[in-house]
Amino acid sequence: MPSKLRVRRLFRPLVMAIAKGFQKLGITPNQVTGVGLIFALVGCIFFIWVDYWGSLLFGVFIFMAGIFDGVDGSLARLTHRSSMKGGYMDSVLDRFADIGIVVAFLGHYPTQFVILGFPLFGWVIIAIIGITMVSYTRVIMETEGVEDSDIGLMGRSERLFVLFISAILNYAYIGLFIVTILSHLTALYRIHYANHHLKS
Repeated sequence: MPSKLRVRRLFRPLVMAIAKGFQKLGITPNQVTGVGLIFALVGCIFFIWVDYWGSLLFGVFIFMAGIFDGVDGSLARLTHRSSMKGGYMDSVLDRFADIGIVVAFLGHYPTQFVILGFPLFGWVIIAIIGITMVSYTRVIMETEGVEDSDIGLMGRSERLFVLFISAILNYAYIGLFIVTILSHLTALYRIHYANHHLKS
């Protein structure tokens, strides 16, 4: 799946509308990146400490975090402020948000919670590894000059969208399971893709 088929393309009109509004207000891409991280962390707080509405609010806030993840890049292009520093900060803060979102599952569900016979703590660890490897394999491909490295089923926009849908339906643990499995498959696919490309 090349990057042009990402889920985020479905929300491009919304992302562009927000970016143009922020451009008029003089808001910078880095500020948008920071707000996206705050959305993710606030969602995690609701997920951990609010019982009845926690899962719904978690879904809503990580959806907004995903939208703002697209807005910062669009705003940077609109304002001609794209830079290596901005891209670096965006990537680093995204990883903080991603890990925080997954760890929040340990606060929302009881410690003895089990998914398909495997304890939640194990799923969280495996999910973090998978998500990190998806990002890492892309970075390495870009470093080595591999074109269109944003491939596979579970990029960041897809992860957040799956968690958003599962959380608002109050089945967030199913979303965690899907994200965990498909993240590892995506990382393996990217490794295969890069290996084939670099050989050729």
